[in-house]
Amino acid sequence: RFPRSQVLPYILAQLTGGIAAAAVVALLFGPGFGAHIPAGEDALRAVGIETLLTFLLMLVIMAVATDRRVGGTIPGLAIGLTVVLDVLIGGPVSGGSMNPARSLGPALFAGGAALSNYWIYIVGPVLGAISAARLFEAMRLDLQSAKNAPDSLARL
Repeated sequence: RFPRSQVLPYILAQLTGGIAAAAVVALLFGPGFGAHIPAGEDALRAVGIETLLTFLLMLVIMAVATDRRVGGTIPGLAIGLTVVLDVLIGGPVSGGSMNPARSLGPALFAGGAALSNYWIYIVGPVLGAISAARLFEAMRLDLQSAKNAPDSLARL
């Protein structure tokens, strides 16, 4: 559980880091590098893919990073492979961002359509993360209910 008092500072740190990284990339490669701009009707498709990608990533993170039975390098490997898979799937459609902080910096430096379409990279990841959290909590509650059930019910 993340302390509520640290949520806003954490978000601000993420956004600041994303902007700083984009500034370095803009100096090295020119403005707009790393900004993906879905065109026209592709905006809804991009929201959908960002929702799905973030959903998958967050579900894996919560499953492996919060389970005491999983140790060693398994969480990092599972999360890393999920990011690779997400980028391979979503890269051509939306850029495979999965993180509003990652998309803000390039959008600011590219301006124009990249900045006006930034909403995609807020809506999609937020919907995906919330959906994954709700599913994970529901699955965890079901497991806890099953563990607390009387033995006679467990045999059914």
